[in-house]
Amino acid sequence: SVAVFNEPLMASISGRAVLLLHQFDAQNLSNLTWAFSAFAVVDEPLFAAIPEEAMKKISQFSSQELANIAWAFDAVSVLDRPMRDAISAAAMDLQEIQVQALSFLVDLDLPCRSSLLQRLRILLEAFFQAWAPHEAFSPEHAKAAAWHYRVDGFGLAGSRMLLDKIAVPEAPAGFCERARCEISQASSRLEVGKEARFRQRVFAFADVDLEHAEGEPKMKDEMLFENGFRNARKIDQRWLKETALPINSWVDRSLCAEMQLMGVICTELQDKGLAHFGHRDLNELLRGSLDVYTSGPPCVSCLGAAWQFKLHFPKVVLRFSCSSGRGLEAWMRR
Repeated sequence: SVAVFNEPLMASISGRAVLLLHQFDAQNLSNLTWAFSAFAVVDEPLFAAIPEEAMKKISQFSSQELANIAWAFDAVSVLDRPMRDAISAAAMDLQEIQVQALSFLVDLDLPCRSSLLQRLRILLEAFFQAWAPHEAFSPEHAKAAAWHYRVDGFGLAGSRMLLDKIAVPEAPAGFCERARCEISQASSRLEVGKEARFRQRVFAFADVDLEHAEGEPKMKDEMLFENGFRNARKIDQRWLKETALPINSWVDRSLCAEMQLMGVICTELQDKGLAHFGHRDLNELLRGSLDVYTSGPPCVSCLGAAWQFKLHFPKVVLRFSCSSGRGLEAWMRR
């Protein structure tokens, strides 16, 4: 999608759409609601009319259309109880549900969440077996699994399940609070103006505290990266392999904030003599911690990067937490 906003055009579209909503099918309703929410435009007459029409046709919604319209209303905080209940009932009636749509619906905390969560656990177990058939990361298996299940990301709950499976716990609460403050300040400082509102931005913040032994060189640093920008710091791309993903297949996953952050850390460890690619004995001597916080749930490629980092440095404590990605950070567009 192209983030070009024209306020008179949006007003014209909304005014005309209100008159024609009775002609809209499920896909039309889903796409229209998503488009306005993605620009943080809450046109009151339109957003008052859409739920009534959507609830009449709720049984016609596919899982992706249901997830899209649910995200749209939740993102601008207008997902009221009747609409939430209708979406929940429709989700329970779905015989087939796309993995990514299911992941997002779980994150919405619908009345049917426990049932959806159980379905997600079953699908994630099957995904993990395909993603890691030998409990070790393989770029080929990672891509094959993502494309077989047609998933770019698992949202907040699903990502946490996968992180738990590769033994990556939550980051400390105090660090997460500090990370949120740093990201908020960076977001305001790095881009000001109307355009900032319409470009999806994901940040990754890290606290690095690594060493081999007392008296030897250390790596102690704080880092902040934003997706979509090639950082000036050198990255040896042998360390971490990104995964091309099926839904947003044009996205260069090497530019994900988390991928760049961990790639820079691996490279700088090597430059300091604390690690060397392919030298397992040396890399296993590394101790310490790496805490990472991101402003939205990681994509499948970045989950793979976290796992690769752990495999390179098994004695380092890697901890990872993230925001829900709602409120217009839109993880589904990652």
